[in-house]
Amino acid sequence: MPSAWNAGYRAAGQYIVVMDTGINKNHAMFQMNGATKITHEGCYGSNTSDRIYQSICPSAQPNGDSNFGTPNSGAPTDNYECAANIREECSHGTHVAGIAAGRASSSLNLQGVAPDAYLVSMQVFSQRISYPNLRYFNADLLAALGDTLILGTSLAGPNPVTVNMSLDGPLFAGNCPAADTAISNRVQDLISRTVPVIAAAGNAGNKTSLAFPSCIPNVTKVGSVLNDASGVSLSGFSNIGIPGNFSGPILLAPGQTIRSSSVRDINGFGGNTKTLEIQGTSQAAPHVAGLYAAVKATNPIMSVADATAWIVGTGSFPVTYALPAPTGTQTYRRIKVPNF
Repeated sequence: MPSAWNAGYRAAGQYIVVMDTGINKNHAMFQMNGATKITHEGCYGSNTSDRIYQSICPSAQPNGDSNFGTPNSGAPTDNYECAANIREECSHGTHVAGIAAGRASSSLNLQGVAPDAYLVSMQVFSQRISYPNLRYFNADLLAALGDTLILGTSLAGPNPVTVNMSLDGPLFAGNCPAADTAISNRVQDLISRTVPVIAAAGNAGNKTSLAFPSCIPNVTKVGSVLNDASGVSLSGFSNIGIPGNFSGPILLAPGQTIRSSSVRDINGFGGNTKTLEIQGTSQAAPHVAGLYAAVKATNPIMSVADATAWIVGTGSFPVTYALPAPTGTQTYRRIKVPNF
């Protein structure tokens, strides 16, 4: 990305919606022009009837959700997991946001793919009551996607929104609209309004299937490759899927040993310069979300199909893997921005 940044392709005016565990908006990587890059925030949670999971949303309504725009509702509220020393889960949303749109600062020489984009934090996880564990519920994801639709119409100019869902769910060997029809329909509404929807392929190591919600038709699905000199070795943990069985591209991006912003590190809490190395398709997906935002910024009325066509044709290169029988050899696109 450095040559692209130097040429002005920094995603100015774009908004990346991070549906995750919340973002520490005071972190050094999220400061821009003297203020936080997180411009909007919301929280979506569930209180299950079996009293196993509870909402962790501030000022929650009876359904467990905060009203969109409630102050600090998009902050990482999973301190239960932080206290249990589960650093990766505690910092997940903050880490993902840094990859997508973090900015280098005097204290941290790390920069995300789309450093001039704004961020929208949508905390979609509920907490298990009896011991540290978080999970998202489809009803909360649906509500977050609905507020994203509303947000896109409220922002000035053509819809400047890109969605990142570094979430994991059940595996599907092909398109999965019936897995949750309401969510699938809402995703199609977003895409029709020029909003790219990017989702992690999942970390089950399956080479023929993708995790929900990445299996939803027309979602951009993202698998992980090693973050090394060549960057083409498929991560062992990464789901990949057979391209012909899915609509929407399957792209690859670095997902191993990715250092980014965090809530806490190996030394605990304190300050707003914490970083961690985390791996997963969750880390690969925001590379792609940041790239979509940068591409959209060059032409605000660009359709998702046109943005995808540029990434597949110009902003990536082919990689071929011999997958286990009977799948055989399959070709994918690994993102790589050309020199400008």
